[in-house]
Amino acid sequence: MKKIKEAHIFVCTYQIFLLLMVTIFCAIFTIPVYAQSYKEVTMSVGETQTFYLPSSVTSKDLKSVTFYSNGINYVQVTSYTNCSVTVKAIKTFSLPIIVRCDYRYFVRSGSYTYETSGAYDYRITVVGSGGESRVEPTSIKFSSTVKAIDVGESVQLTPTVLPANAEYTLTWSISDKYVATISQDGLLTGKSAGAADLKVKADNGVYAMLRVVVSEPKPTSVSISPSSVTLTEGGSRYLTVTVYPSTASQSVSWSSSNSSLVSVSSSGKITAIKAGTATITATTSNGKTGTCAVTCEEAIQSIVLSDKDGVSELPAKANVKYERMLYNGWNSMCLPFLLKREQLDVDGVKLVVVKDVETIGREKYVSLESVENVKPGEPCLVYTPVDYKLSLDLKEVQLVDTPSGSSILKGSFDDVEIGDGCYKLSSDGNSFSLTKSDKAVSKPFRAYINLGNDDRNSTRAASLILNNGIIYF
Repeated sequence: MKKIKEAHIFVCTYQIFLLLMVTIFCAIFTIPVYAQSYKEVTMSVGETQTFYLPSSVTSKDLKSVTFYSNGINYVQVTSYTNCSVTVKAIKTFSLPIIVRCDYRYFVRSGSYTYETSGAYDYRITVVGSGGESRVEPTSIKFSSTVKAIDVGESVQLTPTVLPANAEYTLTWSISDKYVATISQDGLLTGKSAGAADLKVKADNGVYAMLRVVVSEPKPTSVSISPSSVTLTEGGSRYLTVTVYPSTASQSVSWSSSNSSLVSVSSSGKITAIKAGTATITATTSNGKTGTCAVTCEEAIQSIVLSDKDGVSELPAKANVKYERMLYNGWNSMCLPFLLKREQLDVDGVKLVVVKDVETIGREKYVSLESVENVKPGEPCLVYTPVDYKLSLDLKEVQLVDTPSGSSILKGSFDDVEIGDGCYKLSSDGNSFSLTKSDKAVSKPFRAYINLGNDDRNSTRAASLILNNGIIYF
């Protein structure tokens, strides 16, 4: 009884072993189950053919049709319709490759309709070109073991496959697609700096490796936009730099030819410090440069000039507002900017400057000349037939910071102590009155007559009369 049990156990164990081996064998090799309807076909490697389903299939009320190959490494289905299939022979195999059509169709029986399925096979035997056996590749080689390219660069890789008459299909792959990409026709494209391993493999398993090194391309030129710029003192803006080619590193270092006039930050921001010119330069790591010419202009101040408050200092240029009440008759004036008669919008107005001084005996005669414009800082007299409020709003006018002293008619931009022995225009605007106090003051933007010591001793006149353009001493 014990021997019978042992024999039974042995038989069961052996059956399990056989079943396991069959399962493993089936997992490794696809064993086609042939359809009852089929057609046998012979194709050469590389050949493409289109086969049409027989009427025994197409005459049915078809619902769906699907084609597939049980050996896609040997015969590939490239396209199909409800009545045909196009296939390509890839390489030889010892057994026929089955390209199967699984179809579903409707069957009507009386008032009933049901769905069923069927199959039709093409049993394709693949032979080498011209019916000869296929020559397999034995080696694949590149011309070097390392390929260096730049970011953005594309190169076509063409390995050498031996023997020269081998028939094969290559498959390309790369270890890091962020460094470089490879197409299935061997086009290599650099994506970012780094290294990756490329593999090309033939369909029989022969392969070759290539080390791909991708680098940032070297800059060839640099441009700065804008190429020239004008700023006022205190103004700033950013410059835009472009490094060529665009795939090269856009990193640059910035510098100024005169940082006391124009400064530049590491991000390309320029700031005007004081009037002048400077050249801003952007330099790449390999020494390529681009430049921008910067002109820094004086900042235009806005100032208000008032008869109540004089000024001791003035910029060379400014926006100026000035108001002055001019009374009927003569008014003395000394302004730091150009005064035009047309700015005095009154009929009969006159602008005069001292033309000459003539001595006859013990008397002096001062002649005045009517002008259209009075230079900045030049003392003058203004005649108006009516009381008139002068109001000027001038933009970016040139200024002087000191009155002219070239004639006996003097001027000031601030309160100035003139002392005794000078002549100031009287309130009625008809004459100049002699100052008698050593504390006498001339108000801002006014004019007065200052005689030398000899002139003071040569006259006893308490006033100088304005009469037809001549002042009598």
